[in-house]
Amino acid sequence: MIRTRSQPLSSHTAALPPASPYFSVILCTYNRRALVLATLACLRRQTLPYELFEVVVVDNASSDGTFHALQAYLAADAFPRRQPGTFWRVRCLQETRNGLSYARRAGLQAATGQIAVFLDDDTFVDPTFLEKLMETYQRTGADAVSGRVDLRWEAPRPYWLSDDMLDLLGFFRPFATACLLPEEISLSSSSFSVSIAALQHAGGFTPFLGKRSKAPMNMEVSDLSQRLRRAGYTLWYNPAVVTIHRVSAPRLTQAFLLGRAYWRGRSEILASYTDLEAYPQSAQRSPATMLSTLWPELTTFLKLALLHRTLIWLARRSRNEHVQVALALAYSWGRFQQQFQLLQHVPALPDIPTILLVHGRDKEALFLYKALLRQGLHCSSAGTTIPLHWLWRHRSSHGQPIGIIHCYQPGAFQLTASQRRDLRFKLWLAHRLGLCIVSTDGGGWWHNVRNHRFTPQRVFERKVLLNSHLVLAYAQQPEQLYQEGKLRSRVHPLPHPALRGALAQPIERAEAYQQLGLSSTQGFIYLCLAYLHSEQELLHLIEAFTEMQSSLWEETQQTQLLLIGRPRDKHESLAILKRAALNPSLHLCMDLAEDDLPLALEASHALVMPHFDLQNAGISVIAMLFYSYERLVIAPRLPRLVGLLPDHASILYAPGNKTALARALHSAQHQCYHHSDQEHLSLDVDQSWQESVQRLLQLYRAVLKQWQKQPAR
Repeated sequence: MIRTRSQPLSSHTAALPPASPYFSVILCTYNRRALVLATLACLRRQTLPYELFEVVVVDNASSDGTFHALQAYLAADAFPRRQPGTFWRVRCLQETRNGLSYARRAGLQAATGQIAVFLDDDTFVDPTFLEKLMETYQRTGADAVSGRVDLRWEAPRPYWLSDDMLDLLGFFRPFATACLLPEEISLSSSSFSVSIAALQHAGGFTPFLGKRSKAPMNMEVSDLSQRLRRAGYTLWYNPAVVTIHRVSAPRLTQAFLLGRAYWRGRSEILASYTDLEAYPQSAQRSPATMLSTLWPELTTFLKLALLHRTLIWLARRSRNEHVQVALALAYSWGRFQQQFQLLQHVPALPDIPTILLVHGRDKEALFLYKALLRQGLHCSSAGTTIPLHWLWRHRSSHGQPIGIIHCYQPGAFQLTASQRRDLRFKLWLAHRLGLCIVSTDGGGWWHNVRNHRFTPQRVFERKVLLNSHLVLAYAQQPEQLYQEGKLRSRVHPLPHPALRGALAQPIERAEAYQQLGLSSTQGFIYLCLAYLHSEQELLHLIEAFTEMQSSLWEETQQTQLLLIGRPRDKHESLAILKRAALNPSLHLCMDLAEDDLPLALEASHALVMPHFDLQNAGISVIAMLFYSYERLVIAPRLPRLVGLLPDHASILYAPGNKTALARALHSAQHQCYHHSDQEHLSLDVDQSWQESVQRLLQLYRAVLKQWQKQPAR
């Protein structure tokens, strides 16, 4: 929550330059009333013209009266000026959530400049600080710049405090001249600047890596530097841009430095957790493998504690070397302790859920998985299994659910009876541990093939949906699909992502005809994917196709019905074979299957879905795939398929009505369309899935927030 208070400067508001400033100096403070006022006074004396910069002060819920002191300081500075251009822009905000990252985010939301300059509240800046910083940006074209940070001793420097320890106090002087920062060196956390556009593109600050009152982490700037580099931005260093960092007497103690080293070790381990490329592999490690990662850290700590410290004591080495070993011990212990905590529980990332994608062999689930990773989410996949150690590590933290199990098309899981029981038990356990369960239902052949052999599959899917906190349905009429009130209240309709580019490089139509044994003079070709239908549905289609051929609707154009694969409920269908023998326009390719879909798609003009009047029938992904590749879709008027495709790309008919299907088959010969340029771009598989995941992320956050208050039973 951000609370803004306008300053009593109404008489001077009109004097503000209309143009946006170049710099937005963001100064975050917490319980340092006197120090932040001194920093403000330094900014007031900058040589850069006032119209080129603004100052945003963010009070991070201080309890020492900092906010009121800032208000009084700014009000006292608001007397009328005699000369134009002497008014400086400064605002004061309050951020109630504790944490430096939250305060910096609040400052960014209020900033209007191009470059954000972040300063600690216990720093001084040279009067030419902003002027030289602006020269650096204009000369180098950098995206982020950090200057030199020197130290100001407010108490005598201890004799044992060597130069190699000064970085723990904020000292930053890696080079003597201006240069590009190498990969191994990050921006200074005490004083740095970055383009606001680049900062937003890189994802901003990571709150759990930033400093908080009870956890003084200090890795958010290092993490940001790495993300900026990965995004292709350039980071520069200029020693002429000078900042002075205060070093008070309490910081010149061994206890303070040991605390800094300890939290640095913990911060580095937490920063490694944010590596999205390594997360999927680390999330799937077995408990034994994860425990083995502790051994190197423990070995290092024991060597320092038992060997190095003993040898230094026996050799009567200097106090400085004793302190160095103590710092190394604190750093090593921090790494070990944080690694051990990660084995027990992953950190709760604000507004960023952790996803376990449970899916079968659906190729579209892989598009979802890749899009989730590109969105910057911690996502892993273990097929149709749910590892117990994943459940334990992602259990709710202090009543806040942080993990989501997303079951994508649970009806498509090819599981034995014992595997179904195991998966249902783990979903029940996930409920008990405070995890949220999300399911996606896009329909499948098991709904329209009403064979008793597939009843356990339908029952399993229904039970998974009933135990989900959120059900995502690729349907515009979800209320007609789900009869149970409990389930209907948790259904959220989503448009199905497009799939143009999902298949391998399509082959030429002439080659497809040749491989399928078709003649190029056979005219309009209807395609039916027999492996997604029952024998009765296919016989129904053949009869409708024959009726169309024998009716007065038939014109001079030749037609062909192409059946790919075998009926789902019958391996050998004599009835279909007999009709194929009597009708030369019926072409059977029973040995082909899903892997041959690109071949069949290229050879066809229209896809036919011959479903009966079953409310749950229909497969949205197949209809969307053929539409994405400019094929007409002939589909029954069922809840899953109505409204899925635009009118020019589909023909709907009354399900189970042979005459209606025959009319639809005839109409398809006269309905031809091509994608517009805008339509073609919107059907790209990567772009469409990325847009779908952005909507999905909002639903993830909403369900986490909702079930924090009212967990599912």
